[in-house]
Amino acid sequence: MSSHKRKFARKHRLREPHRILEETGLLESREVIVHETGPGMRKMSETLLEFLEPYRELADTDEATERLIALGALAWNLALRSADERERELRELAATVFRNDPAVAMQMIEEMIERRRRHFTDDRRLIASYTITPSPDELRLVVASTRLPPT
Repeated sequence: MSSHKRKFARKHRLREPHRILEETGLLESREVIVHETGPGMRKMSETLLEFLEPYRELADTDEATERLIALGALAWNLALRSADERERELRELAATVFRNDPAVAMQMIEEMIERRRRHFTDDRRLIASYTITPSPDELRLVVASTRLPPT
């Protein structure tokens, strides 16, 4: 692939997270600067998988693993919000997404939020989007994230 095609592909692959971040309001009119994972910086996909490690035994199929990753990304991002915003979001989720069994889902999300606070406090990255690509031997996870300023 030519250098021009790689730059084009990289630019268009990363454009979608910009839109998502702007629509959520989490950027609060800040400029978005996208860069590859820098030297000494751990990939967000590796961090997310480590974050989910205690729950991996619950996911015994590819579909269950995909749901676990979605729940983990949600909990990761909720932990970055203020307590009031987090409670409002959790109430909305309980009433819509998790309406069939809200107690179990809410308990798991709250446990994940607490785990994130205890073990990943210094990581201020917000998960903008992720892609799971199945292959015969594994699921490949690619995560786009952005670093939020310190609070």
